[in-house]
Amino acid sequence: MASRRAVLVLVVAVAAAASVAADDPDYSYVPGNKLGPENWAKLSPKYSACNGGSAARKQSPIDIVTKNAVPKPNLDPLTRTYVATDATLINNGKEISASPFPALTSPSRCGEQDARVAAGLVHLRSLEKRTGSYFRYMGSLTAPPCAENVYWNVLGKVRQMTKEQIDLVTAPLPAAAKQTARPVQPLNGRVVTFYNPPNSTISFDI
Repeated sequence: MASRRAVLVLVVAVAAAASVAADDPDYSYVPGNKLGPENWAKLSPKYSACNGGSAARKQSPIDIVTKNAVPKPNLDPLTRTYVATDATLINNGKEISASPFPALTSPSRCGEQDARVAAGLVHLRSLEKRTGSYFRYMGSLTAPPCAENVYWNVLGKVRQMTKEQIDLVTAPLPAAAKQTARPVQPLNGRVVTFYNPPNSTISFDI
């Protein structure tokens, strides 16, 4: 259970996402299932990094307790560059892919193969191109093979989606795959740092 001090955030992973091969073992996000998160490391040698219980592991997601984050003023502000484009989500039976590839992804299991949904146009004026406060920590992909050495930059300001937007993005998925959240993983001694721009009025001592 995540701490109430944890911040709900939009997450941007700065690492190349690993692709899921067609012959890789299936897995599930349902706790207690034989294919569930607690059993991922047993499903294949490729998934050995998913053993978040090992003290040496640096797995994601984690519970960010803001008052324990260490200020790191020498971090640079995050600047995002957007190019207007249409996109189509394609269910290839193993993951949801987007064409053109708009960002880094983690694989998601899906339902009917070759199902498609138009993602539509994102209006750039609705997106802030400059990021203020953010947290950073070393973690992993949140789905098998759970590859590590992924830098997570977690925005301090909550971004929201409407129910209609979420329904559109998840339309190709069967009901069982619409909730794909891995349980919170142990911190295992990692330090979460944060950047707060000069003259910011945001306080993380909560």
